[in-house]
Amino acid sequence: MPDELRDSGADSRAARELWRRAPIWRTVVVAAALTSAAGIYLATQSSSGPGASPVIPAPQMPHAAQTPGPAVPSVSAEDQPGPVISTLSPPAPAATTQSSEDEEEQNLAACHPGLIQAPPMPQIDVANVAAPNLAHIKYHFWVNGAGSVVRVVKTAANYGTPQEWDAEQAFISAMRFSVPQTQACRVRQMELIGDVFETRGKDDRWASYIRLYPRLSFAPGGALQRRD
Repeated sequence: MPDELRDSGADSRAARELWRRAPIWRTVVVAAALTSAAGIYLATQSSSGPGASPVIPAPQMPHAAQTPGPAVPSVSAEDQPGPVISTLSPPAPAATTQSSEDEEEQNLAACHPGLIQAPPMPQIDVANVAAPNLAHIKYHFWVNGAGSVVRVVKTAANYGTPQEWDAEQAFISAMRFSVPQTQACRVRQMELIGDVFETRGKDDRWASYIRLYPRLSFAPGGALQRRD
């Protein structure tokens, strides 16, 4: 047997004998092994530390409660047209009334009467009127479904006498109108306006005329228009 092998076998026997008879030596060997294992573990952990490739977490969707709602513009006292009504309890009666009024005005505008008969118009004396071209007498009157005038109210006048006002009112009351023959028009009274004014004729004399137009009517575009 070669000398190297004999020396190796002798060293192994000596190590086993030392392990069995030397407890302090065994403790040193075990401690050294544990220290080496701890060093390997720490080196492995440090590879995933600051020098390692960063781990990017999956994006997190924000919770619905964290999403801010639409901003509600503040309204100053000057911008408020009237008392603020709480929206917690909708004012159903007010909305219904407004809708009913709009519908009624639409019906009245659709029932626009047309003049078919009128007596001779009384003339207003303008001898003492400084500016006849600015003179007006305005009447509001109501026509029923049969085309008859049922009520006349003088609302403005800057010339004429009480007797002349009454004569113009009687003249309007004697007018006759045509009304659309529908159930909606037959049961309603349509408001019209009569504007008495003066116009100079070819003979340089002033003459009284009356302009008639409905209180409610439809504009050319179809929108409802109100006139005074």
